[in-house]
Amino acid sequence: MRKPFKIVLGVLAMTCIMSTVGQAVHANNHTDTPFDFEVDYCAGTDQMVDKPRRKMDNTASYVKLMAKSDDAWPSFRGTNSSTNYTLGLDEETGSFSKLRAGNYRYISNSAYPKYKYTYLMLGSNDNRVRFIGRWSPDNISGRY
Repeated sequence: MRKPFKIVLGVLAMTCIMSTVGQAVHANNHTDTPFDFEVDYCAGTDQMVDKPRRKMDNTASYVKLMAKSDDAWPSFRGTNSSTNYTLGLDEETGSFSKLRAGNYRYISNSAYPKYKYTYLMLGSNDNRVRFIGRWSPDNISGRY
């Protein structure tokens, strides 16, 4: 009777261990947010911004562009408010030179812990550009 009890106990212990080992820790704000911007340089909207999101750790921010021109520049800004922020005047906390359609980047973002929030800005010199993609302030890849 003791041997079957030890086997059942061993199986239960292994099940518990295996169920926790395979799970990723989701403590940060890594969920992708879709964006769809239209930028018209001639009309004075050469930069567009997505609403600030909570920056919860010092991992790099993630951005993927699915459709855009070849001369767009993503950058991130830090702010302490999700509703009261100054487009483009907040401190730049991360940037990348050129990102082509279909590509993604992990961009170092120093907003945390100085700022509570970060937001994505996209700029272009093209006359009219539409940016479609997704971004997140943190990531689970472990990149910084």
